[in-house]
Amino acid sequence: MASLFLSGFMGTGKSTLGPLVAARLGLRFVDVDALVASRAGRSAADLLRSDERAFRALEESIVVELAGSSEGAVVSLGGGSVVSARARSALLAGGVLVTLRASEATILERTASRVNERPMLAGDPVARIHELLKERSAAYAECHGEVFTDDLDEEQSCDAICSIFNDNPLVVPLGARSYRVHVVHERPEALTDAVARLGPSGVLAVTDSHVVRARGVSLERALGAIATPHRICTLPPGEEHKRLATIDTIWEAAIGQGLDREGVLVAFGGGVVGDLTGFAASTLFRGVRAVQVPTTLLAMVDASVGGKTGFDLPAGKNLVGSFFQPSAVVVDLAHLSTLPARHRKAGLAEIAKIALLFDASLVDELRVRADELVSGPPEALTSVVRRAIALKARVVSRDETERGERALLNFGHTVGHALEAHGRYTKYLHGEAVALGMIAELEVASGMGRAPKELVTSTRSLLQSLGLPTDVTRAELAASSSYVEVDKKRRHGRLVLPIAKAVGEGELLEVTVAQLAAALHS
Repeated sequence: MASLFLSGFMGTGKSTLGPLVAARLGLRFVDVDALVASRAGRSAADLLRSDERAFRALEESIVVELAGSSEGAVVSLGGGSVVSARARSALLAGGVLVTLRASEATILERTASRVNERPMLAGDPVARIHELLKERSAAYAECHGEVFTDDLDEEQSCDAICSIFNDNPLVVPLGARSYRVHVVHERPEALTDAVARLGPSGVLAVTDSHVVRARGVSLERALGAIATPHRICTLPPGEEHKRLATIDTIWEAAIGQGLDREGVLVAFGGGVVGDLTGFAASTLFRGVRAVQVPTTLLAMVDASVGGKTGFDLPAGKNLVGSFFQPSAVVVDLAHLSTLPARHRKAGLAEIAKIALLFDASLVDELRVRADELVSGPPEALTSVVRRAIALKARVVSRDETERGERALLNFGHTVGHALEAHGRYTKYLHGEAVALGMIAELEVASGMGRAPKELVTSTRSLLQSLGLPTDVTRAELAASSSYVEVDKKRRHGRLVLPIAKAVGEGELLEVTVAQLAAALHS
C-alpha cells in the first residue's frame, strides 16, 4: 500500500491528525521529528536550534528513505521538510502528499503556548509565521491535495485527507502553479469538485457538436451541480476549425456571458477544443483560469497536460500559441465509451511515443496488452493512461517551456505535423500522423547511424499491434516536406529532431531542415 505524507506549517494539525488517519487506514504512524531525535540523540528542536544545516541534512535523508520504502505508512513531516527539492520529488513519487493549511491567525493561536519550543519562531512569532509561509508557499503547493484545517473538526479533516488519499490524483509540480490530474471512471462529480474548488464567478464550458451529442449529458450533470452560473459554447468539430476565428468565438461567448477575471473556462473535448480553450483562457483579460476535461484518449495523455495551447495557420500546425497551465485536469475514462475505435487507436500512438522515449516497461505493457488496450472496456486503459500522464508531468515539471528535455515529446511530430498539413487535416488523425512520423524520423536517424535498424522494426511492430498505420509512400513524404521548412521548432535553418535511440531512451538529434527534407525525398 502507498504511503500518505502529511506536510504543512507547524500548527496545521499534522501530529494530531496523523495518528487518527493512520488508524483509519490501518497503517503505522511515523513522525519525522521523532525519527530525527532518535538518530541525533537529542530533540529535533535542540538540533535545529544549534545546527540547522545538520538538522536539514538528517531530515532530508530520513524523508527520502521513508518515501522509498515499500511499507505503507502515514508520515507526519516536519514543517520545512518539503523545502528540499530532493525530498519533495521523492515524496511526490513515493506516495500521496497532502498539505495541511491554516490561516496565520490560527497558526499563531495553536503555537502560542509552546512558542519557546519552536526555534523557527524565535523573536517575533507573528512576523516569522508570515515570512516562513511566504518562503515555503511554492513548495507547499506541490502536492496531491490540500486540506484547510481552520474550521474543520478532527473527523472532517480526516475525511478530507482520506478522500485525497483514496482518489490518488497525479500532480504536475510547478510551484505555486501546480495542479492535479484526476484519473477516474464514470464520475461526473470529479469535474464538479474540480471547478467548485476554484470558486469561480462564472463558468464557460467549451466543447464541439460531436462531443455534445456523445457526452453532453455528463457535462450538464457536472456543471449543473455547481451554484455558479454556466454557459456552453459549442464549436464546429475538426482540426480544420483550429483557427483564430474559432478562438474569437470563445472570447465573444465569454464576454457575452459577462465572465470576469474570476471566471473559469472548461475545455470539454479533444485536443482541438483543449488547445483552443487554453489559448483563449491565456489571453482573455490577460489570463483567466481553465480546467481541461479531455474526452479523447489522445487528449487525455497529451494535449490536456503540460500547458501547450494554440491554433493553426494555413502555413502549418500550431504556429501560434502560448504556454498556459490549467488549474486542474479531469480525465474520466467513461468518455471513451463513445469514442470511435479509430480515435482510440490514435490515442495509443501518444502513449507509445512517451513509452519509447522514457519507459521500457511501459512499452512491454503495451505489447502484452495490445488487444485489450485497442478493444477492451475503457477502464482497461487506466494503468497505461496514468503511467503516460505521470511521465509527461515529470518532464513538464523539469522543462515547462520546452528549452531542453521537453522537446523529446515532439518525437514523430515534425514529420507528423507535415503529413497532417499536407492532408489538409482530414486524411490523418493526429495520432496516426505521429505514428507515421515516428517511423519516418527513426528511419532518418538510422540512416545517420544514430538509431539501430532493429529499433525501427520493433517500433513498427508495436504500432501495428496497436492498430496504427506505419507505412506512407515516399511521394507523400516528399510532398509533405515543404511544411517541415516552416516548422515552429526550426532555428537558423536547423531542427532538433527528437528520437528514441533505444527502447525507453530518448535523444535530441540536430539536423538541418535541408537534411531532413532531403531524407524525406529519398
